[in-house]
Amino acid sequence: MRTSGSHVGTPFIRVSLEQAQEERRLLELGLAVADVAERVGASPRRVEERNRLLYEIDIPAAFQRRIDREGIPTRLSVEASFGYWFAGLFDGEGHFVMQMRHRSTVRGTIKHQLELGLSVYLRDDDAHVLERVQEQLGGAFTVGAHNVARWRLGGLRNLAEIVLPLFAAYPLLSKKAQEFEVFRRLVIQRYVATLGGRRRGATVVDLVDVEEAIALIRAKRRYANRSSWAIQESALVYDDVSFQVA
Repeated sequence: MRTSGSHVGTPFIRVSLEQAQEERRLLELGLAVADVAERVGASPRRVEERNRLLYEIDIPAAFQRRIDREGIPTRLSVEASFGYWFAGLFDGEGHFVMQMRHRSTVRGTIKHQLELGLSVYLRDDDAHVLERVQEQLGGAFTVGAHNVARWRLGGLRNLAEIVLPLFAAYPLLSKKAQEFEVFRRLVIQRYVATLGGRRRGATVVDLVDVEEAIALIRAKRRYANRSSWAIQESALVYDDVSFQVA
């Protein structure tokens, strides 16, 4: 590390010694670069460059240690009556969305993107039920074709900090409880890989594990998909969201 008086670094990454010490401290605590930059009043690009050249902190490893030490933070704020009610609703009408997309880049490589989320579909004359869900948990609520109302919640921060504690406190009782364990593992993996949803475009490095998890969900749903009591009304819409793999 090059020092000069009360400053460190080359001209491109020149920073006061005090700020450098604070940036290092925050990065070692496991904060994402964007969070550190916001706290010290710097650009994420400069903080990232200083870490690469000066601090040399393994940011994903530091973030993992933070999660191991403190756990995933929770932003869940609902009454118990809603929590138990929603768990029952999701047991009957909810779907865990796990969708792997593969697309070619301009360099000829394949980029893998895992989409995770929750969705609930009801007939449109029960749309007020999903409006209540949106008021409590956020997400998107729409009424579309086939007389179907839809609520959906995505985003790794929402899934890790709201959905995981929700179903931990208010457990699912149907076979979806088994799906949730697989879903939970995938959410935590991606939450850590993206530094709490703050690191966009993080590569899915555990591709085989993800595909095995999705295959496991498919196997768990196979019996219900061919049963005589499968939902018939708006069947195309429901079938489309019960399992999604692009």
